[in-house]
Amino acid sequence: MTEYLVVAIVVFVLLYIIGGSILTVAGLSLLLVVISMGVFGFFVYSLTLLFKTKRKNAKFLNFSINKKYKFKTAVYLIDNEEYENIFPAESMIFKRFYEKSRTVKVYCFTNKNKVFDKLAVITTLSGVISGALLVAFTVFFFIGVLRF
Repeated sequence: MTEYLVVAIVVFVLLYIIGGSILTVAGLSLLLVVISMGVFGFFVYSLTLLFKTKRKNAKFLNFSINKKYKFKTAVYLIDNEEYENIFPAESMIFKRFYEKSRTVKVYCFTNKNKVFDKLAVITTLSGVISGALLVAFTVFFFIGVLRF
């Protein structure tokens, strides 16, 4: 999603530079502001969920396909109960990070049977920071278009 947003920003900036209609550029840049606020809101929501968790020891079991969203996710065993990671498993570092029967610290959200592992925590924190920067950039761009 973020990649599409970055491509859209580049397209709008180029449209603005080559003299596209100011009304078109303003409308599209306002759409960018709304989308970037949605991305930022998602990561802020994830951060609030993270604050409601409890830190626990867990054993990595395997991967499963999330039934609702159809992505591969890590499954952990905590107190003889299976919990899925809240974010998709990072495919580039499967072997390095996810070792069978390895005990790791996770942040357990028991109400939803989900956990935040180390990568999910990093994703959430970096998403909040980059989302805030993205909102600031798109708002700055929108204000610049309005001034023109």
